[in-house]
Amino acid sequence: MELNSKSSSSNAALREKRSKLHQAKLNYAVVQPISRKEQSAVDQLIFDYIINEARPLETVESLSFRALVNGLNPRANVLCVKKLRKLIESEREASHGKLLQTLATVKHVCLAVDMWSTLKRSFMGVTCHWIEEETYKRRSAALACKRFKGRQTSDAITKMIQEVMKNFNLTDKVKFIVTDNGANICKAVKTLQEEKKSQNNKKGLIPFTFMIDSADHCPVHKNSSYESNFFVFLKC
Repeated sequence: MELNSKSSSSNAALREKRSKLHQAKLNYAVVQPISRKEQSAVDQLIFDYIINEARPLETVESLSFRALVNGLNPRANVLCVKKLRKLIESEREASHGKLLQTLATVKHVCLAVDMWSTLKRSFMGVTCHWIEEETYKRRSAALACKRFKGRQTSDAITKMIQEVMKNFNLTDKVKFIVTDNGANICKAVKTLQEEKKSQNNKKGLIPFTFMIDSADHCPVHKNSSYESNFFVFLKC
């Protein structure tokens, strides 16, 4: 009887000790890998920031930028410059296709051509403007902002404008071209006018009209400051 009593007491003590034991808990959280959909959203946000703020593409390689993104979302991966370039090219092709579809329904357009130089580099910007037939609303689109290499001769300017018009199927739709007072760019557009007139005489098309009077120049272009010229390029 005494042996059974000791055995029962021992078992009871063992059960009580076991009941007090708990499974040890790990002191850290398991980070789940980011989903493809969520990563795509992060990539798009980074893309929008770089484009809208005109930041250098190398920004995504910055340690501080990566720390910022990882601080906001520890699971996110910051895309590299190579992938960012692919996203930009993909977006450019998509935007170009949409703009082509829009311009295909437009009969007549006006172009605004501007040129500027900075840090020994020259650029040409071309914007397109038209009126919707049904709503009579004014519409605008940026067609090109291209690096201009070499001398800014009228022939070189003419060729670049022709390339832009051809790229958007606008060769037979341009009715007016607005420029600044530069002699080379004025001569370039006059050359386009003469070529268009020659073609129209053969094909019986509507004559190409080029307005170069002082009243047709954008008045803000007469200001020589870089800020004003840049403002005009955005607003023309």
